Amino acid sequence: MKNNILSFVIIVSTISFSQCKKKGMSANPSQNLGQIKLANGEFNMVPYKINDVFVFKNSVGDSITYKVISRSSYFPRMYQGGGTDDTKNSYDVESNETVFTDVCGKNYILRIEAPLSSNFLPQDSGRIEMGIEFGFPDCKLPKILPFSETFLVDTNKFYNIIHGPSILFYDSLNLVNKVFYSVVELKNTYPPTDTATYDFVTSMFYNKSKGIVGLRTKKGNTWCLK
Repeated sequence: MKNNILSFVIIVSTISFSQCKKKGMSANPSQNLGQIKLANGEFNMVPYKINDVFVFKNSVGDSITYKVISRSSYFPRMYQGGGTDDTKNSYDVESNETVFTDVCGKNYILRIEAPLSSNFLPQDSGRIEMGIEFGFPDCKLPKILPFSETFLVDTNKFYNIIHGPSILFYDSLNLVNKVFYSVVELKNTYPPTDTATYDFVTSMFYNKSKGIVGLRTKKGNTWCLK
């Protein structure tokens, strides 16, 4: 009888300890800490509005036209330290996408993502992620493969920390006999695999108040904002 009572006490104690441990583990569960939105200065780094129309020209007089067809935000969930570990705290981080269309109906995207705090994602602290995919209309020009890169930037100047190529800054820059000021050159360091067949965009020139002001291809063709 004593052995049975002892066994019962041990089993009950074990179950109670296990339940207490589980309760202790769930006392501080992962939390969603809310939304992180782009500040006005960050949002305005992309100056485009819906229905904006802009034209690029080259040195021989060719021109191509683009139109902004949408600009919208969504809030993907990001976990502390990066990755997909849902046992960690999370934020819903604003990602704003501007979509352009060319005369052939092909769409391109410029995306910016709000910065995270240093205790949440130290390596990217305070930096906005900017992703750009932009190219030329295939129906009007010989095929030129598009520009596609991701950078880390801030609202005062552009710079590279973790990934993407180095970013060059120009106080002034002459593109196709037109001068632009405070321009950064964003380089395409991951060229497409079929570059032996097609020309491709190697550099994009960007200004925070005007947006994309120029493009340069591997074969030396330069286009600027008209």
